[in-house]
Amino acid sequence: SLDGETFDVDNNIWVVGDDDECVVIDAPHSVDDILAVVGETEKKVWNERVIARLYELKPEVYGTYSESADLTAALKRHGIRTAQVWGTTDDNKGASRIGITRADIAQEVAERNRREGSG
Repeated sequence: SLDGETFDVDNNIWVVGDDDECVVIDAPHSVDDILAVVGETEKKVWNERVIARLYELKPEVYGTYSESADLTAALKRHGIRTAQVWGTTDDNKGASRIGITRADIAQEVAERNRREGSG
């Protein structure tokens, strides 16, 4: 119920906010968006890089994702875990940071599509 009205929705959508502002979180689309911004050749990517790309794709949706934990929390709702992944910084130094495995995201999308009969 929102402002005394009830609305039907066909997926998991969260509206979070207060009297001044709110954010609509449409979690089912976040996994599709991740596949859109993480290329098939990228096996593992740091959360911070995924967030930056998501923001470029849809700033109105991902503008609230300011740290790695935001993406981790969104993915947890899908049963997808993040982990330490190895990568290279912009100045070519190796480092381990929290990130995603693209195959996990692709598997979740494939399973969701099978459940919904669209893939």
